[in-house]
Amino acid sequence: MKDYCPNDCSLCQKAKEICFYNKKNLSWQCPICKEFIHPTDIYEYRGSECCVNCTVINRERRIIERNEAIGVNRNKTDRFSGLDLSDSQIGKANKEILKVDIELAKKE
Repeated sequence: MKDYCPNDCSLCQKAKEICFYNKKNLSWQCPICKEFIHPTDIYEYRGSECCVNCTVINRERRIIERNEAIGVNRNKTDRFSGLDLSDSQIGKANKEILKVDIELAKKE
């Protein structure tokens, strides 16, 4: 682990103690392995944070979550593909019939 102590731990080493400065700043816990690390050693991938040892697992999880979200959103809008939703009479009728579904798709 890196030494983040501003006084280079000389006082702690003389007292044969763990540096208070490092203990105080080991405040972040990896959500995957539960290891406590210094906040400057956090790795982030698409909004998800982890320690250096868990980066591969974290990346795989985020890719799976992303693909699931894309699939859910695609299912919500696929039923509108190929429909006439223009300002023609047929398009206006389709919009009226699907009014509730269109509103829900817009909100989500």
